[in-house]
Amino acid sequence: MWGLLFGKNKKTTKRFTKQRRAQAQQAQRKLFFEGLEERRVLATATVLSSNGNLTITGDNTGDNLTIAVIAPNLVNVTGTGGTSLLPAFNGNYVVTGNLTVNLGSGNDNVTFTGGGSLNGDVTVNLGDGTNSVSKTDTAMITLLGGHDFKITGGTGFDSETLNAINSRGLSVQNGAGQETVVLANTAPITTTGALTLTNGPSAAAQSVILGSVANAVTVGGNLQIVEGAGASSYTETLNNY
Repeated sequence: MWGLLFGKNKKTTKRFTKQRRAQAQQAQRKLFFEGLEERRVLATATVLSSNGNLTITGDNTGDNLTIAVIAPNLVNVTGTGGTSLLPAFNGNYVVTGNLTVNLGSGNDNVTFTGGGSLNGDVTVNLGDGTNSVSKTDTAMITLLGGHDFKITGGTGFDSETLNAINSRGLSVQNGAGQETVVLANTAPITTTGALTLTNGPSAAAQSVILGSVANAVTVGGNLQIVEGAGASSYTETLNNY
């Protein structure tokens, strides 16, 4: 009996020793966390060509687009800075109607380049965010048939620098926030109709600059400039009008 009990105790001692050893090994183990790869959400813009009209619709991520008028009624659209286009298309679009850009609440940049004529309105709806629209080269974009070039901004810091545009009307309507509008600093702008520049309410600085020494803003209709209410400072410069 004593031998039987002693044998049991010996086995029990071995089992406890193994358990303690396993617990000690687990206590010495260190936890390692593998870092996740940083992933940037890319912007996507959808391009739709229908019945001669071209519509570009962005998302809320922040779109960067270059729109080139390369010949009469011929437009090339490129996504830059990580912006992809759907569908992916490397060719040119035939645009015999309106060209419309609708963007979301991200920080968007739209650049117009090239020269040629279009037979419809050009409309850019920026949405909220820190946005810009620019055309800085000297090749003239002409809107035939009494069509207008129109930009509408949302809440945020909007900046528009436009050159070499010939249209019936030209309008820039910014929402609340800091705004900067510069026209004809590198090439002339001509409208046969009205030129309307409207800045929304803001506690920040706002400025409007028309023309330069070498380049004029020629307005065939009414000129209307509306200062945003509450702006900390407002600068209106008519260099060559």
